[in-house]
Amino acid sequence: MPSFTKLNLTNYKDLEEPNKIGKKPSIIANYLTISLELPANFADRFPKTGSSKNEGTLMKRLIATICITLTSIGCNDSSFNEGAKAGGIIETPDSGDAVGSTADAPNQVNFQPEAVVEDSELQARNPASASDSAIFSFIASQEVNSSFKISLDDKMVMTEFTLTNLYSNREETKEQIKRTPLSETTQQGSDGKDETERFDQEEKAGLLDILVVIDDSGSMDQEQQNLATKLDDLLMYIAETDWQIGVVTTTPKNACEISIITVGENDIQNKFAAAVDAGTGGSGNEAGIKEAVNGLRCTENPWVRNDSSVAVLIVSDEDNCSFDGSDCQGEDWDKPQYLIDYVQNTLGRTVGQTAGFYGIFSDPADPCDTAFNNAKQYKELVMYNAGNNVNYGDICDASYATTLNKISENISGLLRNQFELKEEPSAGTLKVSVDLNGTVTEVNSGDYTLTGKTITFTAGKEPAADSVIIAEYKTGVEPKFKTYTLAETPAPGTLSITINNAPENNFTLAGQVVTFAAEPAASSNVKFDYLRNTPLLKEFPVAGTPRNNQVKVFVNDVESNDFAFDAANKKIVFNNAPTDGAVIKITFENLDGPNLSYNLPISGNNARDFKLFYNNAELNFQRNGTTITIGAGDHAENRKLVLRYEVDDDETKMFPLPETPIEQSLELVSSSNDCALGNGFEVVNGTLVSTCIVQELTEFELKYLYVGLRRNFVAPIFNSEVGRWTVYIDGIETTEFVRDGSDFEIKAEIPLGVRVDIYYEYSN
Repeated sequence: MPSFTKLNLTNYKDLEEPNKIGKKPSIIANYLTISLELPANFADRFPKTGSSKNEGTLMKRLIATICITLTSIGCNDSSFNEGAKAGGIIETPDSGDAVGSTADAPNQVNFQPEAVVEDSELQARNPASASDSAIFSFIASQEVNSSFKISLDDKMVMTEFTLTNLYSNREETKEQIKRTPLSETTQQGSDGKDETERFDQEEKAGLLDILVVIDDSGSMDQEQQNLATKLDDLLMYIAETDWQIGVVTTTPKNACEISIITVGENDIQNKFAAAVDAGTGGSGNEAGIKEAVNGLRCTENPWVRNDSSVAVLIVSDEDNCSFDGSDCQGEDWDKPQYLIDYVQNTLGRTVGQTAGFYGIFSDPADPCDTAFNNAKQYKELVMYNAGNNVNYGDICDASYATTLNKISENISGLLRNQFELKEEPSAGTLKVSVDLNGTVTEVNSGDYTLTGKTITFTAGKEPAADSVIIAEYKTGVEPKFKTYTLAETPAPGTLSITINNAPENNFTLAGQVVTFAAEPAASSNVKFDYLRNTPLLKEFPVAGTPRNNQVKVFVNDVESNDFAFDAANKKIVFNNAPTDGAVIKITFENLDGPNLSYNLPISGNNARDFKLFYNNAELNFQRNGTTITIGAGDHAENRKLVLRYEVDDDETKMFPLPETPIEQSLELVSSSNDCALGNGFEVVNGTLVSTCIVQELTEFELKYLYVGLRRNFVAPIFNSEVGRWTVYIDGIETTEFVRDGSDFEIKAEIPLGVRVDIYYEYSN
């Protein structure tokens, strides 16, 4: 059993709840003593208020709480009235404190969940099923104090009225900008396609046909002897090939006169020496280009093989046609192109791959002292598609051994040290291995080069005969990325990425740079969608003049409180900019201007001598029947003016009242006792009728109550911020209300006398 404490309520008289705007204070009437036993910690559930007025409100709520806690006392108005007769509790109908059901919310009294208390004379009901909820109901009507003042003076009547402004409901619609949508697409790099090719190395590394063109003019005796003994130097890197050498001279001829030496012949040294030691009785017009073509064509003795590599070596102490073609100008062979075209177009060889040009002559860049002319055309010839190779030497050298060794090495590059692939490998993907008798060895990357689709082994590093060359590579490889730079910096929070049409969220954005947590899959399509980084609008002008600077703002039809109204500049300023294309609706009562015309209660059939005053200062005006129109310069809102006019003393005076009074509430206050309600004054159908006759200026004030619209309500919930509130007007939910704690003000348009339900649901 919980412990209990005894609470005595004795004669709490005239305790007032703090006044609410638009409400008259509620008063707890003279209470008789009530003794109740409550849990010992009951009082601790109520906050300490610190003021007598708040303590009065607390006591009212405490009494209401006690009322609905006890099962023996109901909490509707009938039980209050019965309780008054038996020493219970009475509360005025317009107190604003209807009580509803609640349950164990922190720091709250444990209200019984099934009890529902309503204002006025409504019956209790409980549509809520949750044990931690409450419903509070009231009727949107209340008794409101009002008064009506007139002054009578012999024949004079004075009516006071208050100046107002004209207002109308205004709605303005604005639209947030729509930032430009941008889209970028790219494709992730590819891992490429794997390729493997195999090549059989021949027993001899290819067929090689070498043509030597020797100058046989009168100045070449020493040079011929120098060359004649150097066959071994010429064959140093190509001795193992299937070679043959043809020798012709530079003397112009119409037919082919050639000496041929082939591999495997006997006495090749002497045969080579005899061929190149051709004598010095030849022509001084050295036609080296022409005779090179004659020697390769050689229709009288065809010797160039179809599948061979072709090398042409020209040895002369003068240039083609003596000097830069001068002795055979106008002939087809006066330029090196004549020989180049024949080799490539007729023989079908590729210079630099299956054919090459070489020479021993006087270099124009480093002239030879004993040569007759520098070989400008021959140098142009030997450098054609030579790459980095130096394919020539100096005709004045004492020995041609070094030059011929270098030429031999370069010629070897034309032999079967080259293998052409089907596809061009992607950079960095080629791997070359050699399979010799079942043993596979990877070739050092420095022992070969790759040009396009052609693998070329370094001289002396050619694969061994009968071996298999294995080329492994990839095609179509494209670099992959983990970061991507956009064309523009996206507006914050607008970037979305899809990879192969699937959303991707694992990335970061810094300015224009997108960094993925992991590389997108190879060959995937990556799409970037975002909005241009144009600042969204946060300020929207208001064309009208809101009453009391009060506006309501809706963003896409949802009411927003995330703004301030800048009255000085008449604009809405959002704390956070509305989203792209959002529709902003601003509603308010607009100040249309001053109200200059007033319909006043002018009494008597013979009303005359009308005058209008403000603080005893007479004002100009116009009158049309009972309508008074003032000048704009005399208007100020809430200014009180007095209309004076004369009527006959014995004439009945009638003054329509602004509201319909409750008859029982009528009270006439006067500075004279000559007339009173029922004696010179009466109220008939909302009109004050006067037959009162006075001798001097007398003021009369009729005080009364009328039934007015009620918008305010106080719910007896102490921890009002830990729950959810819902408001219904005649059963229809509305969001047009303002709540300050448990104090409510209904802002929606509501008919007089309609039912308002406030539903509270406790939540953590």
